[in-house]
This record gives sequence, C-alpha cells and structure tokens, in this order.
Amino acid sequence: MRRSASETIRNLEQRIARLEEKTASNGVRRSADKVLKAMKEMESELEKMPSFRGDVEDRYYADLSERWYMLAMKVEEEVKHIAGAY
Repeated sequence: MRRSASETIRNLEQRIARLEEKTASNGVRRSADKVLKAMKEMESELEKMPSFRGDVEDRYYADLSERWYMLAMKVEEEVKHIAGAY
C-alpha cells in the first residue's frame, strides 16, 4: 500500500518531534547530573574546613554546616524528581 505525500510528511514530522523530545530530555538529565556533581564538589571543599567539620566550637559554623546538609539533601531530592519527569 502506498502512502500519500501528506501521510509521509505527517509521519516524518512525528518522528522529528519524538527525536527533539528525546534530545531535550537528555539535556535535562545532563544538567541535573552537573548540578548534583557541583553540590558534591562544594560539600567536599566545605568538609576540608575545620570550622565546617565541627573541629572548632562555634555555633555559627555548626548552624552553617547543618543548613548546608539540609540544603544538599533537598536539592538532590528535587533535582532527581525534576530530572525523572523528563
């Protein structure tokens, strides 16, 4: 059975749309991976600081450390959730 030109064009348009969608999804996932990697790198750098590790008795730095870990957990959760949608 031969397809009409309009059917062939419609088929090609649908295939292109799927490919574009797939490419965009890959970009979202790559960006999510970059965000998570940057967060881990920042955490690694922060943990090199004695005040951040808690080696120094200072409530300010203890609060800062706690805030960092809460933020890191939330960011990881949200980024994974968003990336999973694509």
